[in-house]
Amino acid sequence: MLLEKLNKSYSYSSLQINLPFDFSQIVFDWCDKHIEKQTIFNNEDNEYGIEDECHITVLYGINEEYPYITKSILQNFKPFNIELGYISKFYSDEYDVLKIDVKSETLENLHYSLEDGLSNDNSYPEYLPHLTLSYVLKNTNDQFVGLYPFKKKFLVNSLCFCYANKSKHTLRLK
Repeated sequence: MLLEKLNKSYSYSSLQINLPFDFSQIVFDWCDKHIEKQTIFNNEDNEYGIEDECHITVLYGINEEYPYITKSILQNFKPFNIELGYISKFYSDEYDVLKIDVKSETLENLHYSLEDGLSNDNSYPEYLPHLTLSYVLKNTNDQFVGLYPFKKKFLVNSLCFCYANKSKHTLRLK
């Protein structure tokens, strides 16, 4: 399953914040311990399930093949802090998304600067920064909503430009 997910390519590039490996392991362990396997939503292509990479998407849907314009926008930003908040959910017709809210005014400003400055096909009118834990069946795992299991702040000093073909490039903030 994981191999199929790793080999998948995307239609767009994106920019994301990758969280440190040691913290990612804590999140994965929490998911394994708390989210019952029978409540996880997936499809034949294994596009959903428990998230396999702890990241916060800054902007998805970037039409830029190489991060030249992204780099120029990032020059206006210095390293900044983010804070993990409460567990909450996104709701869709097919599944729910169990996630951790992320707080950072600078992150939101960065998102909107990128959205305004880059050719992109972002279809979400409002940016709600978050760390996805898992795609779950509808109306499951509600007992976790409102919990605050990861009281953590991070300094963001680099971002990851993810090409549509899944290769990645680290962009540092100065």
